[in-house]
Amino acid sequence: MRGKIAARSYMGERSQILVNVEGLTKPVSVALQNAGRNTSDLPDVVGLSWEPENAVLLPAGGE
Repeated sequence: MRGKIAARSYMGERSQILVNVEGLTKPVSVALQNAGRNTSDLPDVVGLSWEPENAVLLPAGGE
């Protein structure tokens, strides 16, 4: 899945990245550990992938 970074938030030990993906109505939220990583170096367009067991699905409406 590819998308364009919409926002980056530094949160101490981790960063929160919002990625707009074509065909989705809301951005994908990505949490990255900051150890040895500078998220400002990420390109504007990124590829996203994950192992199925690492996905966290939330119910619609934030409930």
